[in-house]
Amino acid sequence: MAFINQVFAKDENLLKVGKVSNATPRVLSTTSTNLVEFTPGFANTLGSFTSDSVESKVLLFDNGQVKTVRNAISNTVFRVDPQTVSIPPGTSFTVYEPSMYMDDESRLHFGKSYSGTMMQNETGIDLNFGRIRNVSLPTHAHDVATKQYVDSQKLGIWNQIFTFDGDGVTTVFTITEPISMYNALVSVGGVIQQPYDSYEVEQYDGFTRINFKNDPPPLETKIIVRASTATNVIMSPAIEEIFISADGQDTFLLDNEVMDKFGLLISIDGVVQSTLNYDILTTSIAFETDPNTGVTTLKGNEYKILKFAEPLNLDAVVRVLNLRGKNFHSHTGTYYLLNDTTLVPNSSYQASGTYSYDTVANSNNTINVTHDMIAHRGGLHLYANTTCSDLYINLPEMGSEYSPDNHLEVKVVKNQATANVYINAHVANFMNYEGVLDGHSGGGVVFAQQNNIPTVIHLEYESFYRTWYIKYGMGLWYVNANTVSYPDVSPY
Repeated sequence: MAFINQVFAKDENLLKVGKVSNATPRVLSTTSTNLVEFTPGFANTLGSFTSDSVESKVLLFDNGQVKTVRNAISNTVFRVDPQTVSIPPGTSFTVYEPSMYMDDESRLHFGKSYSGTMMQNETGIDLNFGRIRNVSLPTHAHDVATKQYVDSQKLGIWNQIFTFDGDGVTTVFTITEPISMYNALVSVGGVIQQPYDSYEVEQYDGFTRINFKNDPPPLETKIIVRASTATNVIMSPAIEEIFISADGQDTFLLDNEVMDKFGLLISIDGVVQSTLNYDILTTSIAFETDPNTGVTTLKGNEYKILKFAEPLNLDAVVRVLNLRGKNFHSHTGTYYLLNDTTLVPNSSYQASGTYSYDTVANSNNTINVTHDMIAHRGGLHLYANTTCSDLYINLPEMGSEYSPDNHLEVKVVKNQATANVYINAHVANFMNYEGVLDGHSGGGVVFAQQNNIPTVIHLEYESFYRTWYIKYGMGLWYVNANTVSYPDVSPY
């Protein structure tokens, strides 16, 4: 045991006591390893004694031993720690405030002598509502975050641009906002630089530095740093994928589906490519049969193939920056093509909760749109390119009142070959027919009967009224309160 300058160490416990909490000497009458009973007792007049008032206090005994109060059983009996040693009766003690305490489980506490319910008995530091100051900006998932960093978080926004002038000498450029390697896009003279190889992002003296590792940016060149406000892949509004091409390679398989071609920033060896130089194609169709249920489901048909107009040279660095981010879905610039052989969910719903698939032609020229087909993309763009005389599109049941389905959109474009298109609302919803207020039971159809004329209709869902309403359209469209089904072509 040692007690030097109010620091006590014994039995794998370390304690630094603070000021005296109660100077009245008290004497143990009886003791055990976990309880102390003493006289005189603490005052128990109204408001002057509670268990909380002595919890975590330190009992410093005349023989140099120390106990910390876990809780008060009464004004003369305390439950204490550590419980490895008893103190002889007749020993007197003084009550101190704790300053810093490390228990026998290596938990470190400041201002409290044990972890209590706030720490849930986990290893860690309890500051007792104190503060940690002067830490650097976080660069790792487990780093402590500063207020500056937290305040800077505006997810989904690429809202920071920093510009510097190269002088052929300077290699380090200081930025006043917290960014990292994961959310910075650095270009020199318009050429995007390779992270880690060309530069590093460093934290120094409370600021961020871009440090060019090899050569300083040349004289009279612009250094541009574009950054989002997120600093890791999970939080970032952008997802980047990097490829090294084989000789003559022109196709690359992406890990993340692209729902908006125009939300990409693609570069080859640092040169940003025009959207005319590449396209995003869907993966091939594959079928998978569940051996237990025998249900066959459709796999693939995802926008994950990047194809360039011309083959690339050996070891070309392709960077695909999806500004929309992972799991961002938009029907803008994308569509779900419907031709005679398109695989669509058929009308039989499986017990396992999975739709089986068939072609449009084999499904009575009918497509049963699932809720996931709309919600997964944040909207659905259907392009009717069939040769059938009549195409039937059945919309799924959508949520009511304050549902997240509110304002989801379905856009249908009919080409010349498809003569008539009928779009049915689910019986629990309404098709532009005054919603739930008119007492109508639900359903309804909007349809176009125009041969050899391309038409467009854009529907938006209003969840409170459970109604699809027409935002805009082109061509002649009709609305009726009753749904239609194959082969009914007379909705009037």
